[in-house]
Amino acid sequence: MHAGQGPGAYPLILTAAQELNGIGLTGVPQAPIGLAARQANGYGFYSRAVQVAAHPEQADPSREQKYANSQPHSYILALLGPEDQRISWTLPGGDSGSSQTGGCRGAAERRIYGSVANRVVATVGLDDLTAQLQAAVSSDPASTAVIARWSACMARRGYKYSAPEVLWNRLSGRIDAAPTPALRKLEIKTSVADYKCSAAVRLLPTIQALQESHSRYMSKALAGELARITQILAKALKAAKAMHVTG
Repeated sequence: MHAGQGPGAYPLILTAAQELNGIGLTGVPQAPIGLAARQANGYGFYSRAVQVAAHPEQADPSREQKYANSQPHSYILALLGPEDQRISWTLPGGDSGSSQTGGCRGAAERRIYGSVANRVVATVGLDDLTAQLQAAVSSDPASTAVIARWSACMARRGYKYSAPEVLWNRLSGRIDAAPTPALRKLEIKTSVADYKCSAAVRLLPTIQALQESHSRYMSKALAGELARITQILAKALKAAKAMHVTG
């Protein structure tokens, strides 16, 4: 890394862009779904809801969680250790909290990440950093402008949504609550209209360009935090691979 142009600029040419792009496009959860898939299955809400209705056990906690819930306090104590064995942490974004450090879980985290604190930085810290990058993209005037154009295009087709993410959340909620054939047809028609409006206003390339721009230049403090996260994850991956080989 090297100093950027302008006060406070700190370019992250590759790593930050990889982190942000890896979570998809900010505010457009439907971005990866192509036109053919939408014409056949919409966003996939209806088919998922029908599958869950046919197999309700899929919505239950995992077998591991069920097992943990059924065990006595001694099991939880062995897993997590005493409640007072904790570390406190504060992330650059302002989030703070504490995590237990004892038990089998604490031992596993120290073995993989080097310390429980490193695990927090690599997981909660990465989520925190990603959220800050997403917020920067969402508040960019170019982002709000292109989403407004998308919304206007959708309104002309009879679909009133202020943003792609609003469409995604509202429609999925309706279909999850009542997966009817009529809603399946609506899902397909809406998703195709969404695709065409996104293409017409160049929504996806615009958001993609904004993500790359905002992830390229970050404050020095956040750039340093991302470098730290990258190092922790690299060491954790190496440790996990070594455990797999020796195990």
